[in-house]
Amino acid sequence: MPPSVLGLGIPATSSFTPRIFRSGLQKALDHMEADMKSSPYDWEMFYLEPDTDFSLLVAKLREKSWDVVMVGRGLRTLDSLTPFMEKIVNTVHEEVPRAKIAFNATIDKTQDAVRRVFPIQ
Repeated sequence: MPPSVLGLGIPATSSFTPRIFRSGLQKALDHMEADMKSSPYDWEMFYLEPDTDFSLLVAKLREKSWDVVMVGRGLRTLDSLTPFMEKIVNTVHEEVPRAKIAFNATIDKTQDAVRRVFPIQ
């Protein structure tokens, strides 16, 4: 069974994403998802925003025994999202304490981030 990876990120349609960047960001996210789905990992993506009901995240985290949870860069770049990102990381830690936590440097480096914390031989 391939290692399970849950990606967490902010959607391209978020009010935190300037409108001028939304189309390009969506294309990059689509490319990242295609890359991860063709990887040796069992990949799923979950998009959330500060007003997302956290019970949805908790339910997603409880769906399976995740090997890795990758927190996307978009959740970490804006100072105004820091409390939200901390809540995400603490929720991940509480719900799936055995999961490795990865942080991508850029969207196109997502698979690299996952491999860093959970390499496949």
